[in-house]
Amino acid sequence: MTGDDAQLQRLRFLARVVRRESKHLLTTDRRVFAKPFTQDRAKALAEQITNLKYRRDG
Repeated sequence: MTGDDAQLQRLRFLARVVRRESKHLLTTDRRVFAKPFTQDRAKALAEQITNLKYRRDG
């Protein structure tokens, strides 16, 4: 096996791992959140937290 073959096998392995982890994350997301957890929801939550801190400290 050449170095190129070894790298190709490693990349294929990593691609399989990433696909499997992505599926696990999607499954967990669907199980935990009633609505999909999007970037917009994450941003809104961060803003809510900031507003709560401001009210508490201000």
